[in-house]
This record gives sequence, C-alpha cells and structure tokens, in this order.
Amino acid sequence: MPQTAKRINWIDMAKGYGMLFVILGHIGDFGEFAFFKTWFFSFHMPLFFFLSGYVFKEYDCFKTFLKKKVKGIIVPYFCLGIPMILFQMLWDFKSHTLTVQSGLDLVLKFLLQRRLWTIWFLTCLFLLSLVFYLLKKLIKSDLILAIVSIVLPAAGTLYYHLGGRPLFWNLDVCMMAFPFFFAGYYVKKHRERIHTILENKQDLILFLLASLAINIAMCVLNAQLGGDWFNMFSNDYGIVPITFISAFAGIGFIIAVSKLATFRLIRYIGENSILYLAWHEVIMLPIAEKILIVGCAVVHISYDNLFILLHYAIILVLIVAFLTVCSLIISKTGLRVILGKSNPPKSHQKSAADR
Repeated sequence: MPQTAKRINWIDMAKGYGMLFVILGHIGDFGEFAFFKTWFFSFHMPLFFFLSGYVFKEYDCFKTFLKKKVKGIIVPYFCLGIPMILFQMLWDFKSHTLTVQSGLDLVLKFLLQRRLWTIWFLTCLFLLSLVFYLLKKLIKSDLILAIVSIVLPAAGTLYYHLGGRPLFWNLDVCMMAFPFFFAGYYVKKHRERIHTILENKQDLILFLLASLAINIAMCVLNAQLGGDWFNMFSNDYGIVPITFISAFAGIGFIIAVSKLATFRLIRYIGENSILYLAWHEVIMLPIAEKILIVGCAVVHISYDNLFILLHYAIILVLIVAFLTVCSLIISKTGLRVILGKSNPPKSHQKSAADR
C-alpha cells in the first residue's frame, strides 16, 4: 500500500474501509455470524490489489520504478516486520515456548515470506508490481493484457489443484491477483468515462445496491455449489469464476461507499493503511484481548458470555485506537520513512516551526 504523490480522497476512503474489514476478518470466526467473515474475505484483499493497480504509475526508467517500490513497499516490510518478530519472540518467551530454533525459524520465514502474517501482502504486491511493469513494457495492447488476466488465474488454479505450495515472497498469489491489479489500472486509464457515470448520487446509490446484491448472491451461490470461501492466504478460491465476480462486485460496493460516506478517521486509516495492515493482528490483537479480559473482570462481566458482535466491536475499537496513536507518533517524526513516506523538506519543517 505504497504512498502516492497526490492523495485521492476516495481511494484513501476505500483503503480505510477495506482495512477495517481486514481487521474484523482476523479478530475471530464470528460464530453463528460466520457469513460476515465470508463476506469480508470475498473482496477485502482483491480491493487492495485493485487500488494498487489504480495508483500504478509507469516510469520510463526501470531503476526509478524499482527505487520507488523498494522505498514504498520493501522498506516498510522490513521496518514494520522486525518489531513484529521481536514482539512474537517476547510473547513466546512469556509463554515458555521460545527456543533458539523457533526464533531462527521465524526469522527464516520472514525472509522467505511464504504467507507469514498479514505482511504477506507487501512482498506479493512488490513482485506483482514488477511483473505488471515488465508486461506493460512488452505488451502494448490492453486487450492482450486482459487475456493475460484470464490466463494467469487459470494457471494459478491449476497450480494449486496440482498441490502447488506458496512460493518465495508469495509469487504464486501474483497469478490470482493480476486481474484485480489490471482492472484497477484499466479503470484509472478510462477514469473520466467511468467516473462520469457515477457522478450522479442517485446512480451511485443504485450502483452500490446492485454491487452489494451481486457480491452477496455470488457468495451464497459459491457456498451452495460446494465452493470454499475466498482466502488468498490459504490458497482458497472457491469456484473461481463465481469468486472473481463476487470480488469485483464487492470492490464496486466499497468504491461506491467511499464516494458516498466520507469520514476523517476512515480516510486517515486509509492514508496509513500499511501500518494497520502490518501490526493489527500479530501485535495489537493479543494486547486488545488482554485489555478486554481485564476490563470485563473490573466491571464484573463474564468475558466468555460477552455477546460476540459486541466483543469484536470493542476489539476493533481498541486496535484502531492504538494503531492510530502509533501512526500519529510515527508520522510526526523522522520515523515516517518506515511507512514508505518521505520526510518533509527542511525548509517546510523550518517554516512550520516558525509558525
């Protein structure tokens, strides 16, 4: 989720909404409300690949392009990932499960990155961006790229069907994510024509309702036909054509919501989504759970009997609150580079101080 030079409001809103669904999807299984989790997963990661394709910028010089991607994706991967490793080791140490071997294994998993934690997305996005850049240089026709967008998921599905395992830096997911990335790029390329259709608020609401209806209907159909739910992390793609229709409809729904309902906090989460993505599950989720357990004990409420949706809502609020504070601290200091952001020019810093 690299930064763009000029922020686009609805994209930050879409990333913010998407990140809330990502966090909710990792909090728990939702028990009797499990369909909510299936719904989140039907579009939340495809949404981020789509938005990454939308902000994709072509550079004539590959070196410049590579430098941008390293700064915006790989630097945050390591800078945010190392604290995650240290936290996990500390947690294991407190539970008496940390050994030298388990610590070394964790570091190796981090370097190889084959679906380790939520940051699997970053290495996958990095490789996908490189793949798309090279294909764009070789293939000038969008029609052929669209055909590639069909061929690659078909090849990926066959790969998993034959027992294929996650590859270095999650290269295998690039095949399944390519259609979403290309779609984002294509929509950006034709944005004036497409955005004109959605300028009218009434039309936008109709688009929202139609997208949501298709998304949910495809989720239900997938389940009824025996397809698994959509989870890129575990290579679950259900009945692929149905799954992809559902995902694109879900993306349309979130985009419509992002244009209709704007909130400062949601936009802020979207602007700093890389931090929320990285730290919400490994670091903040166990801390939030501990706080909730202590809080329930203080007010004499049974933690185990807490209504499941209220439980998840409280955890979500705690995670967002903690990460927002972390983000504000990081963004206001030289540490902002770990989020893939540039430090403001010294002249700007000086003028701000003078004010």
